[in-house]
Amino acid sequence: VRVRGISFVGSGTFGPQVSANVSYTYNRSQRTNELAGGYQSLNGIPSNQFNAWIDLHPARLPVGATLTLGHVGAIGNTVPVFGTVQAGDYTLVDVSGRLFLDAKRRHRINLRLENVLDEVYTTRSGRNFLDGSATPFLVRNLGVPRTLHLTYAVGF
Repeated sequence: VRVRGISFVGSGTFGPQVSANVSYTYNRSQRTNELAGGYQSLNGIPSNQFNAWIDLHPARLPVGATLTLGHVGAIGNTVPVFGTVQAGDYTLVDVSGRLFLDAKRRHRINLRLENVLDEVYTTRSGRNFLDGSATPFLVRNLGVPRTLHLTYAVGF
């Protein structure tokens, strides 16, 4: 296995109420292919990833909010019979808010909208067979569609 790449990470606080983080990773992950005399990509590892978030957390108000952006580059999956099937290459946006129910900020209600743009994306590919059949078909595992989460949390 041969892995080469580079990552950049930056974070900062912009006053007492705003913080942010940005990261980018490029990689080239390969394994030896003795038959072909070279290398081939490792399954399921994206060529690059980008993540960023910004968080608003005003100290004087019982609320907060976060905006998250994530991009996953191309992912190659080797699927028997079908060869290399491309996946990945998608961008996701999530937004969340929180409401603190007490002055000590121990009790919190969170509201999160995952995959705001309702991006349809494949996280991995494989093959399967119908019962009693020898003919394979391609299976794609899809990522989470637009989903609303409502949670209550208690901090100790």
